[in-house]
Amino acid sequence: MKDSKYVIALLALLVLYFIFEMQRPQEQNWTTTYSFADKNPFGSQALYELSKALFKGEEVISSYKTIYEIAQEDSLSQNWLIVSDKIQLDKNDSEVLLRVVSQGKVAFLAGQEIEGTLMDSLGLEMSEKTALNEFSAEAISQSLAGEQTEAIFFKDQVIQYPNLGALASFDPVGDRFTVLAYNSQKRPVLIKYVFGEGILYLCSMPLALTNYFTLLPETSGFTQDLMKLLPESPAPLHIEYYQLGRLQSSSPIRVLLSEPPLRMATFLLLCLLLIFLLFQAKRRQRIIPELVGNPNLSLEFVQTLASLYYRQSDHVNLMQKRLMYWKEYVRSQYNLNTNVLSDDLIEELSQKTGHSQDQLFILIEHMKALDQRGQVIDDEQLKDFEKRLNEFYGIN
Repeated sequence: MKDSKYVIALLALLVLYFIFEMQRPQEQNWTTTYSFADKNPFGSQALYELSKALFKGEEVISSYKTIYEIAQEDSLSQNWLIVSDKIQLDKNDSEVLLRVVSQGKVAFLAGQEIEGTLMDSLGLEMSEKTALNEFSAEAISQSLAGEQTEAIFFKDQVIQYPNLGALASFDPVGDRFTVLAYNSQKRPVLIKYVFGEGILYLCSMPLALTNYFTLLPETSGFTQDLMKLLPESPAPLHIEYYQLGRLQSSSPIRVLLSEPPLRMATFLLLCLLLIFLLFQAKRRQRIIPELVGNPNLSLEFVQTLASLYYRQSDHVNLMQKRLMYWKEYVRSQYNLNTNVLSDDLIEELSQKTGHSQDQLFILIEHMKALDQRGQVIDDEQLKDFEKRLNEFYGIN
């Protein structure tokens, strides 16, 4: 009954905490994922919905493999879209990308940092004012308030972009590249590179493809124009590996932890389960009575029998019985041969019993002496022999 009160109290506290968490205003999550499944400001679910109209109703599929793995395992029939804070392509990825583009495909890469073999091959470099991950949540909110903007020149438009969305740019490029958009410092933010039969687009403004800027009236048109650079068919393959890694699938646990209400409900369930285990897993049983083993009465029997022989003054018979019991005791307890009372027996018996060899030597000499005396054994000799035996057995 007492335990149930504690359980009810803990349950009540957990329910109150759960209600408090549900009612408390949730802080905005400014994590950049660029994921089509993410509704946060810097996810890309709005872009996914927009793409359905731009690509003739074809669905944009996400992949969590590298470019090289896609070339090895999957069909290369689609154009590619890669959006990430940092895109770093190794030699294998870069070679596959350029090969696919040269065969007539279109690839669109948007990243605040684009590094690796690809940039070395193209002879391009980038610079950024501040890394996006260095902004605090408060700084992001202030930047998006529109107090600080960056002018982006695209086609015949001048777009006043919130400063946060235009932190990076490319260094001046050569004649091989076509500058499609640039900032107020005349630095390119969107360039086009025709390679073979295909086209490679590089953009330094990945946030332009997120939910926030896709839905912001001042910048939504620019987002649509960026996506229109990709052919209408087939719909591009969205390669999310370079931002999210190998997110092969959304496991049930990941789904439960993705949304605050589900996450809170999961934690509450785990807490209740822990409480149940703590209170119900206790052992409930009666006190186990102590079982006392059957005492060994052999020694008491011998002592009783010896008293009988002593009262009858049959010292010889008494000595023989005591000596025979001692030998049997040593054989059974210490696994020693007592047929011959030798020095070897004294040494081994001393090691196993802890008695000194001198003490055992005197006892065994008494046995030999008493055995040699035959029928002549007086009371004093028998008592002395009995004293030595009691010392061996540990009887006071």
